[in-house]
Amino acid sequence: MRAVTASILEWGGTAAEATAYLATKPYDPVNWKKSIGEQAWVAMYNQALTGWNFWRRLDFPVLLAPPTAINNAGGKVPVRMTYPVLEQQTNNTNWKVASTAIGGDLLTTKIFWDKF
Repeated sequence: MRAVTASILEWGGTAAEATAYLATKPYDPVNWKKSIGEQAWVAMYNQALTGWNFWRRLDFPVLLAPPTAINNAGGKVPVRMTYPVLEQQTNNTNWKVASTAIGGDLLTTKIFWDKF
């Protein structure tokens, strides 16, 4: 609650607006991933990579890829970045080994800690 209030105040909102906002989005300890994930997503709207990392870690908010999303993601929101093309060109043997070990160098290949 304090972090959300501080964020609202930092962006020019008032304490009353923060209180009203929090009344519509109370913290739910039973579904803490949703509560924290959605608030972090909102708070990081101007820090896209950080917001994406929160989403990957907590699986909230629920995101759907738009029809115009990158084709390489197979209609899904990417869960990782692929290795740079330069890596494939200059270190192909090790790139193949690493890619195979993780299940493929794809935007949809989950990182080892991303179990859900």
